[in-house]
Amino acid sequence: MSQPAELPAEWTTGEDYVAPEDRPAEWARMAAALAASGYSEDQLAQALAVDEQTVERLIQAAGEGA
Repeated sequence: MSQPAELPAEWTTGEDYVAPEDRPAEWARMAAALAASGYSEDQLAQALAVDEQTVERLIQAAGEGA
């Protein structure tokens, strides 16, 4: 698989941009925060646009300090 092209220097990303390599840890953090606020697994799946199995893995990863 080839590497993605570098973005032109004049292009900027928003402050909420998460680099691809950081996304699993950020999604795990988001899942844990939503779960702590009372979201059910189904609600988490909808909020993060993933399936329930992925929610379980994200919650587990957050507990492991991903």
